[in-house]
Amino acid sequence: MQFVFSKHVKERMLQRGINEETVKDIVNSPDYVRTAFENRKIATKKLDKIWHVVLAEEENKIVIISVYFD
Repeated sequence: MQFVFSKHVKERMLQRGINEETVKDIVNSPDYVRTAFENRKIATKKLDKIWHVVLAEEENKIVIISVYFD
């Protein structure tokens, strides 16, 4: 599956100190996933912090919208 990183998430990744490979790992093997608005999902995984990745699944690709932590 192809990953597409939005401009917004690239900025947030820099601010929050997380890289693309870690975001992909969270999406591919989350601790849990919950639904969000507008057909979006939030994948969550506990690493050094509890990370949340907001994504949208489209035909043959996953669009990464944002990332944040608790």
